[in-house]
Amino acid sequence: MYIPTPTEKCYEFLEYIHDTAGLPWWLTILATTLLFRGAIVFPFTVWQQRILARIENAQPLINAYVEQIKQQLAIMAKEEGWSQRKMAKAFSNEVRLVVSNIHFRNRCSSHKLTYLPFWQAGIWLSMTTAIGQMTGKQPDLFSTELDIDVLPALATEGVLWFTDLMQTDMALAVLLGIVNITLVELSALRRGPLTRTQHYLQNVFRVVAVGSIPAAALMPAAVSFYWLVSSTIGLGQLALLRTPAIRRAVGIPHAPSEMKHPLQEMQTALKAKYAKKAF
Repeated sequence: MYIPTPTEKCYEFLEYIHDTAGLPWWLTILATTLLFRGAIVFPFTVWQQRILARIENAQPLINAYVEQIKQQLAIMAKEEGWSQRKMAKAFSNEVRLVVSNIHFRNRCSSHKLTYLPFWQAGIWLSMTTAIGQMTGKQPDLFSTELDIDVLPALATEGVLWFTDLMQTDMALAVLLGIVNITLVELSALRRGPLTRTQHYLQNVFRVVAVGSIPAAALMPAAVSFYWLVSSTIGLGQLALLRTPAIRRAVGIPHAPSEMKHPLQEMQTALKAKYAKKAF
């Protein structure tokens, strides 16, 4: 029994939307991306935000237990003459157990945070490959069968300045970079300082955001347009889920890092951040 790949299903779905709705290809890509991001990615994003809020709310309890463990182990280590290495190992094991138990009770195990990147990356890669195959460009990269996959209508069903979706377009690449950099910078804005890991990840995402410009410049416009639409929708979803009323409406609990007035607080944070760098 043959099971189609995710790329093949995306290809077929794009064709179905194009042929059934009678949309031009640029609008087909836009509508399909909206549908996938809204029906699949957004629910996982909401779920991830619920977990992050629960993790944050559980942290004071974890800190209290950690302090107790530290005191108890200090007494035990002194009585039994433990080495620093043995005490550090025992402390690490106890803390790991406490964190695991508290996260389990609060339904916020950190491994669940990997689900969103998994689904998001899977959809993004499948859609990118499917659209790339349709253009016939870079067949070795997209594993295109030129006599079967290529859809010539893409050459005439673009919009604005990129009417030919089979050709590269630098303006789309630059717009993509701007949206991605904005997304990275706004994602890092929150109440309270970032952890060392968060700082590291932000720098990695900055490199990826800047690197998306030359990558998109090498792609046919259909692919870079899909990337731009996907990132723009992601930016919109980020803005929505910064709003307390919307967070409550989708079941995300309040957390200390939540912004009460997101727009004003993000503007203030951005001004403070870049004013500090300027001097």
